[in-house]
Amino acid sequence: MERMESRFLERQQRNLVLIVVSLCVASLLLAGGLSWWLGRRTRALAGATLRLTEGDYHTRLPERGRDELSRLARDFNVLAATLEASRDARARWVSDTAHELRTPLAVLRGEIEAMQDGIRPLNQENLSSLAQEVGQLERLVADLRLLSQSDAGALDIQLAPMDLSDCLASRLADADRWLVESGLTLTEQVEPGIMIRGDAQRLRQLWNNLLDNSCAYTQPPGELRVTLTKSQGMAVVTWEDTTPGVPEGELARLTERLYRVEGSRSRASGGSGLGLSIASALVNAHGATLTPSSSTLGGLRWTLRFPLLAAD
Repeated sequence: MERMESRFLERQQRNLVLIVVSLCVASLLLAGGLSWWLGRRTRALAGATLRLTEGDYHTRLPERGRDELSRLARDFNVLAATLEASRDARARWVSDTAHELRTPLAVLRGEIEAMQDGIRPLNQENLSSLAQEVGQLERLVADLRLLSQSDAGALDIQLAPMDLSDCLASRLADADRWLVESGLTLTEQVEPGIMIRGDAQRLRQLWNNLLDNSCAYTQPPGELRVTLTKSQGMAVVTWEDTTPGVPEGELARLTERLYRVEGSRSRASGGSGLGLSIASALVNAHGATLTPSSSTLGGLRWTLRFPLLAAD
């Protein structure tokens, strides 16, 4: 019995040693394979990050699985796509800005050279033409400065309790001559006594930009319809005009800088292409929203929602 017990114990010890050794070998193999797999993925992530910091925004990581590294790869791809889109937008912005500045400068240079060569006389009419081009340049530079301040969060705006109804109604009343010259009739419905926190000067600039857009693109004879009401704790301004309309696919791009639906840079069909971008910046500065849609009148409708002034 003692020999049997001794053999049994020896066998159990030998089996235990074999099991421990087998588990150690399996653990080492599993750990080695797992570390190689994780190391390969982390090295790929580190390499892609290095390429991204060097300006290669086309870099993408494969998205396989549902683990944390796969989610990190998806987030990395979103970041790379965002940076690439930002770079492309910045390049377009610089190119379009240079184009807009080059046009009035070329006109100024041509007219000045014509006067120097004696082709055009130096009289009041020609000087007025030069002054108009200079004024166009000043407006463009002022618009660019406003947008840059908005991007930097340094837009000069003084928010205070004010009557939005009076602000909108007074600007529409002053726009009669402007609308008549553009062949538009005005239909307004402004609910009185709607209070918000706003900057009267900046809001007047907002109404001017919307008026300018409607007058520039609405075919005469046309109609401009403006309403102001309260809805769900918001002051809602609806600004809509008659034909021509805007394709559904182009609505989201209307507030992009220097963007025009027809894709033309001709000033005969509009201004510098910054008016609606400035309107969007001014609306955002008031904590409001600006949403484009198709109008029942056949043209374009803008819906502005301002937070109402909280009662004391």
